[in-house]
Amino acid sequence: RGQLVSYPSQSIIETAQQFIAQGYKELQITSQDTGCYGMDKTERLPFLLDRLVNIEGKFKIRIGMMNPNHIPDILDDLVKVYENEKIYKFLHVPVQSGNDEILTLMNRKYTISQFLDICQTFRRKFPDLYLCTDIIVGFPTETDDQFRDTIELVKRIAPDKINVTRFSPRPHTKAAKMPQIPDWIKKERSRSLYKVRMDISLRINSQYKGESLEVLINKKGTVEPTMVGRTFNYKPVICTGKLGEFKTVTIRSARPTYLKSI
Repeated sequence: RGQLVSYPSQSIIETAQQFIAQGYKELQITSQDTGCYGMDKTERLPFLLDRLVNIEGKFKIRIGMMNPNHIPDILDDLVKVYENEKIYKFLHVPVQSGNDEILTLMNRKYTISQFLDICQTFRRKFPDLYLCTDIIVGFPTETDDQFRDTIELVKRIAPDKINVTRFSPRPHTKAAKMPQIPDWIKKERSRSLYKVRMDISLRINSQYKGESLEVLINKKGTVEPTMVGRTFNYKPVICTGKLGEFKTVTIRSARPTYLKSI
């Protein structure tokens, strides 16, 4: 929140070069909204990414969350730079609601149509895109029909992951003064959305069974000696190996939130 400040691209490039030279294998581009990058300058996010992928070495780049209203004017260039194999085919775009009236009440500066265009444009180019979105359930005045719009949108775009949040009013905000949705309804809607999400995620992940995929092992697993590797589209895979290792694994089984090679 507050005034936008974008780090100079040259500073980011030099820092990235130093990390890659030290042996790091994954770069994460992160901010409150990566789609805003460069709006206070002349060089937008695709320009920065194009410079990053040209750094010598084998490594991966994960791009963090970007809001829908800041994507349309860079969409074509963004899709183009995403073609580079160094960039995870992972996209995190929060929609918050599947109903335009609720989006207006939330003061969101985009429409469902614009959100769909972003998702469809990426999916046409990258059918195996890992799509992540955020949704708030129980925003003040949200009706059953408006919530059903959200469910239908989720079924339509079939995201791999949804971060579901039950609305909680912040003091002294306009939304806090609006008629509130009872907690039990919020919980019911959250459960309904969670079930839809898990069904979609399991269906998508099951398609990977039997495939051999290269992963980058980027963290330890919860149980020794397992590790977690990331596929080309940032899917987590339970495997074995060494941190920072690129390794080809065969997917043996699938869960809604991860794949297993062991």
